[in-house]
Amino acid sequence: MRKSYPPKYPLRFFRWYCHPEYVEDLEGDLMERYERTIEQSLPRKANWNLTKDIIKLFRPGIIRPLGITRIINNNAMISNYLKVGWRNLIKNKGYSALNIGGLALGVTVAILVGLWIVDELSFDKHYKNYARMAAVLQHGTICVAKSGNR
Repeated sequence: MRKSYPPKYPLRFFRWYCHPEYVEDLEGDLMERYERTIEQSLPRKANWNLTKDIIKLFRPGIIRPLGITRIINNNAMISNYLKVGWRNLIKNKGYSALNIGGLALGVTVAILVGLWIVDELSFDKHYKNYARMAAVLQHGTICVAKSGNR
């Protein structure tokens, strides 16, 4: 008597879509049912019944989760925050203007100080041996000689 093997493509499809926790148990149940059907009828009918059973198992509770993380909809919360913030800006105009002006001034000063530091640290870096260079600075008053004719 010839040995009958279950169809490989439906089983491959089943292993692909089934959740990893359920594959072993469900595949064992499917194989037991397949072997029982083989004993009672023709292999072709057993193959067809196995394929139908695999298709019937294709449902949300058994399908493996996607590798993509679920995106939670935070639009309502963000829009609520924006509404509350806008209402507070309108209600307290003086304090809002003072706070926004102070924030703008602070950011501007921080950016200017940062640019000044970057400029000072990059002085003469375009020369080949810039690490061996020294700057000579002289502080003093400038004397202008006046002539007697004027």
